[in-house]
Amino acid sequence: MSDDLLTAGVELKGYVTTLLGNLEKDVDKQFDKWCDPVTGYLAHLIGCYEGAQNDQVSVLREQEQERQRALQRALFLLNFLAIGATAWLGVALEKAAGPRLFFEYEQVGLALPTNWLRKLPKEFDGALFGNLGKDITNALVGVLNEKLAQPEEVAAVDGRTVIAQSPDMKRFGFNLHQEIRKQKDSVRKIIDSTIENINRSTTFSSSISKKLKEIRHGIERMPYPTIIGIGHDFINSIFEVQRKKWAGSYFFYGFDPPKPNWVRVQSQLEKMIWAIWVAQQNFRATRVMQQKTGPFSISLPDLYCLQGAQGNLLSTTGGFGSGIKDSPITVRLFERCNAPVQQILLKGPPATYAACAEQADKLRIWANTVDTNEIRSMLKGVRRDPGPVDRVFSD
Repeated sequence: MSDDLLTAGVELKGYVTTLLGNLEKDVDKQFDKWCDPVTGYLAHLIGCYEGAQNDQVSVLREQEQERQRALQRALFLLNFLAIGATAWLGVALEKAAGPRLFFEYEQVGLALPTNWLRKLPKEFDGALFGNLGKDITNALVGVLNEKLAQPEEVAAVDGRTVIAQSPDMKRFGFNLHQEIRKQKDSVRKIIDSTIENINRSTTFSSSISKKLKEIRHGIERMPYPTIIGIGHDFINSIFEVQRKKWAGSYFFYGFDPPKPNWVRVQSQLEKMIWAIWVAQQNFRATRVMQQKTGPFSISLPDLYCLQGAQGNLLSTTGGFGSGIKDSPITVRLFERCNAPVQQILLKGPPATYAACAEQADKLRIWANTVDTNEIRSMLKGVRRDPGPVDRVFSD
C-alpha cells in the first residue's frame, strides 16, 4: 500500500471525527429550534395553551376548581391534535386527560363528540433523536470491517408521566423542556463517545485506506488530492444514508418548526377549549316553574331554562338594551368563539321547552363541529432538506 494512501487514511480519520463534531452541532441547532426554553417552538406553543386556559378560567366561576378543569381541557386538546412535536408523549397524555374528561361535572358518561375522537396517527415515538452515535458506529463497522466500542443507546423518553401529571401548564412546559434537554444531553454524550472511540482506535486509519483500495481500482497511483476527494465522497455517503434515516424516523431532526401567528394560535386554542367546555355542560331544556293558570283562568305555559352541568350559566341577560348585565360566559362564547348564542344576547334567555331545546342543539352541534384543520395546519412541522452532508456540516 502506497505511503500516500496510508497518509490519506490518517487524514480521513480526522475528517470522520470532524463530521461527527459538526453532526453534534447540527443536532444542537435542531433541538434549539424546537425546544429552546425561551425562543423555541414548544415554548411559544405551551405559552399559547397557558394563555388560552387562563383566558377561560378568568371568565368561569369557582376559579381554582376551574383552573384544574381548564388544564385538563388544554392537555386533552394537546393530545387530540397529536402534532409531531408532542405526539411522543403518547398514552401519558391520554391518561391525564382522555375521554374521562367528559365525566367531570355530573359523573355520568356523556357521548364524546365524534369530532373529538379523530386524531392524527402518532408517527414518532421513543427516543426524540434516535441513536445517532450508535447508527454511525454500526455503519462504519459494517462498511470498514472496523471494530469500534459500541456507545450506549439514547435513553427512550421516560418522563412522559411526570410531564402529563404537571399541576399547571407552566410546570408542564418546564417538565417538557427538562425531558427534552435530557434527551439532547444523551445524544451529545453518545456522539462524543463515538468520536473518542475512533480517536482511540489504532486501526481505523488503515481500515479506511484498505476500503478505498477495495472500492477504487488503481487509487494508489492517483495524486494525493484525488485520493482525499474519493475518501471524502466515500465517507459522506455513509453519513448521508444515516441522515436520511434519521430525517424519516426522528421528528425533531427531520422537521423544522413552523412559524405561525401565535396570537391566532392562542385564539383558536381558546375556541377549542370552550368547545370542550360546552360539550361537558351537556346543555338541555329544564323546567324551572310549572304554571297552571293565570288571571281569568288563562292557562300559562311552563317556564324552562337552558340548564348545563354547572347550572343556568348562559341565561343572565335581559336581551338587547336591557339593564341586566349579560353573562360573561355568553359574551365570551359569542365574541371570541363565534358560538351560536347571539339570540340569547339579543332577545334574552329562552323560556320555553322548544326554545331551550333548540338552543341546546345549536350549542351541541357547534361543539361537535369546531374546525380543527386550521390549527393543525398552523402547528405541524415543515419537513426540512438536510442538504449535502459536506456543505451542511461545514457551517
